[in-house]
Amino acid sequence: MRILDVPYDNLAFEPAVERVLGYYGIGRPVFITYLNIDCLRLAAENAEYRALLQGADTVLPDGTSLKIATRMTGQRKADHYIVTDVFVAAIERLAARGAKFYFLGGPPGVAAAAAEVLRAR
Repeated sequence: MRILDVPYDNLAFEPAVERVLGYYGIGRPVFITYLNIDCLRLAAENAEYRALLQGADTVLPDGTSLKIATRMTGQRKADHYIVTDVFVAAIERLAARGAKFYFLGGPPGVAAAAAEVLRAR
């Protein structure tokens, strides 16, 4: 599906989780990201960012505003969910398979805190 020349994968929650799981072990880096209304605004203003989204392996829809914007184009989102829930579900399932994770990014301590929350779950 495309909105303002930005593609996203119009997947319901469970198929989105399955898509993320499907990349595990394929032997190459994968770029999975999300698209919300702010990302869409930025992509409209910034060709480099738009190209980055266009080149992603998977772009998951996020937020009510994107749902409304999609409907305004005559299209319909498959499901409404929070993308972080997709990643948490995928991480939990992969951890059960013995997968290892490395968290990177954010201000100091944020990645470690996220890892600890997931470890506790």
